[in-house]
Amino acid sequence: MPDRRGIGLAGEAVDAAIAYAFVAAGLKRIVGVAQLANRSSCRVMERAGMVLERVVVRPDRQLGFYVLMRADWRRRLNVRVKPGFPVDLANPSA
Repeated sequence: MPDRRGIGLAGEAVDAAIAYAFVAAGLKRIVGVAQLANRSSCRVMERAGMVLERVVVRPDRQLGFYVLMRADWRRRLNVRVKPGFPVDLANPSA
């Protein structure tokens, strides 16, 4: 199977999950966790607008807790909404 890394699939999945969580599920805050050594996963969350809030150090790894608030996500929408996104963000109840 060909390698699928680096073509934006994780970013698109995260964008869709965040939109669902804030619009359909009505959440106010999202938390994502990744090992800090896994820079690719950390970058996906950072590109989605999530901010590193806390680092937990374990004997065998360091975990980064990334957070995104709904208000911050809505502010970002004015900058980057992809055409054809599966949720009508201007009218989430439709």
